Amino acid sequence: MIASNKPRPTKNKTRTKVKSGCRTCKIRKVKCDEGRPACQRCVSTGRVCDGYGIWGGGGNAYGDRPAARESCSKLVLHNPQVVMGDTTPECQDYLQWFMYRTMIKFPGTCLSGFWETLVFQGSAAEPAVRHAITALSSAHKRESLEDDEPMVIGNTLDAQQRFMLQEYSQAIHHLQPHFSAKTRQSMHVALITCAVFSFLEIFLERYSAGLAHLQSGLKLLIQSQPHPLPTDDDTLILQPPRAYVDDWIIDIFTRLHVTAALFGQSPPYLFAGLGVFPSEPLPYMFQSVNHATQCLNRLLGEILCFGEKCSLLRDPCDVNSFNTVINQQRTLHAELNSWLQAYRATRTTMESGINSRDALVYKLLHAYFTMAKIMISTSVCPTYEYRFDSYTDDFLSLVRQAIDIWRTAYSVPIWYVAPGKPPKICSAIGDKGWVPLLYYVAVKCRVHRLRTQAIKLLSTTPNREGIWNGALVVRIVQEVVRIEERGFYDDFAEDDEFVIDEIPEKRDLHYPPLPESYRLHDVQVTLPNYAIGKTTLRCRRKRGDDIWEYYAREYDPVSQRWTDVLDGSQSPTNFPNMKMPLLEE
Repeated sequence: MIASNKPRPTKNKTRTKVKSGCRTCKIRKVKCDEGRPACQRCVSTGRVCDGYGIWGGGGNAYGDRPAARESCSKLVLHNPQVVMGDTTPECQDYLQWFMYRTMIKFPGTCLSGFWETLVFQGSAAEPAVRHAITALSSAHKRESLEDDEPMVIGNTLDAQQRFMLQEYSQAIHHLQPHFSAKTRQSMHVALITCAVFSFLEIFLERYSAGLAHLQSGLKLLIQSQPHPLPTDDDTLILQPPRAYVDDWIIDIFTRLHVTAALFGQSPPYLFAGLGVFPSEPLPYMFQSVNHATQCLNRLLGEILCFGEKCSLLRDPCDVNSFNTVINQQRTLHAELNSWLQAYRATRTTMESGINSRDALVYKLLHAYFTMAKIMISTSVCPTYEYRFDSYTDDFLSLVRQAIDIWRTAYSVPIWYVAPGKPPKICSAIGDKGWVPLLYYVAVKCRVHRLRTQAIKLLSTTPNREGIWNGALVVRIVQEVVRIEERGFYDDFAEDDEFVIDEIPEKRDLHYPPLPESYRLHDVQVTLPNYAIGKTTLRCRRKRGDDIWEYYAREYDPVSQRWTDVLDGSQSPTNFPNMKMPLLEE
């Protein structure tokens, strides 16, 4: 036994290698084998390997998958420089920009294996992916360096726009063989490229095209998932576990879908059809901020599906239907509480060694937890808007958390900054930040002080977060509040002169409640097809037991004015996305 201990001093001397290991091993303070893309120490124990920072790597923690890895071995890349390949100098410039600007800043809170590893892998092996990220990088570089240039309206394309369209066309051209091949490798390439296309179109504010790519990708992902195989004796043979590539692709489409669905831009039922997440319970502690984000995004997707199911319930008085809904609500509450317990355990463990970016993301995650709790609790009775009044304390907590996030990110917006940024840097990121949170407060909370403060916070940082254009969202919520309140709180106008980061107390919420007859239902937004297109806002107000008023307003970003689209008494059939079962009351 003594002899077996002799090598230990030598090993201790090299223990400093932990400093260069993956984030997960650093947090656990264990030696990392530095395997790529995910270290075997994490994979073999079922943990999430959170990668090696700017050096990429990482993977999901659903066990070692040697067989699955063989099927995607062509995508393995150990050196991001291989991305360059045989390209023109112009393409190389944009690929350099992508690696050192776009990939660092654009994902925002979405630092996952998809961006840090998989996109590079696909670029090295597949021209379709390479041309797609070159197009995205071209658009990102243009807005970063020309953010203050005046908007040009016309049909003439400049050299950069022509280059971007050429790269876009080349990506589509190289993608065609993969649709006919229908192999696992081709499916990966198609999904990666589809995700990049969605990011590109949304970044260009061509929202309809971006959402079309997103929904096509979700449907393709649903079709590509293996299903249990039945046998003659009614038992099921489960398919092999997914590879880390599948997990990263699922993660990016989940983020895209949830971000869009929170704005009412992606049908929640698509998430229900996905059915790709493991059924095991949430862990006691998260292995990384990315792991916590993945789990919360899954729950948000389920909550959005639950809300849609409740809104389409034709007979709320049916005992069986009501009991089913209540049981689902309890299950979601239990899962959300489990997430909170894991979150608290993780924060307690990481308190001393957490970096500034992760600290900010954890604050955002807790704010989304608060919003998710309100969403679950208020889904069961969707016809009564006054149900939100019971959750004023939660809305108050949400605003306080938003102020804390604002104070943290105001001087140095951590997730927006890339090292060595140019003098001008565009404000767009590809993932959700705090805009959806403040939008939810402004639309659903009828406490005048809280929704006013949410709008003030939004107005200070008009960032673009995925499909959420902060400046446009401010216009939308201001119009919603104007239509809804109709001067009801004019006598309290002087109370609106508070400092933006003044933390509201319960004594500040002394306003009389907004009558139910004032409150808007089913606020829906139709985004434009191009950057200077018009945005349509639709909503309705219940004036009596069976009387509804319908509103449709259109915002023109050129004139910066709202105008009526339809008369308020128009038929509800002019509102194609309105949930019709509610109109039968």
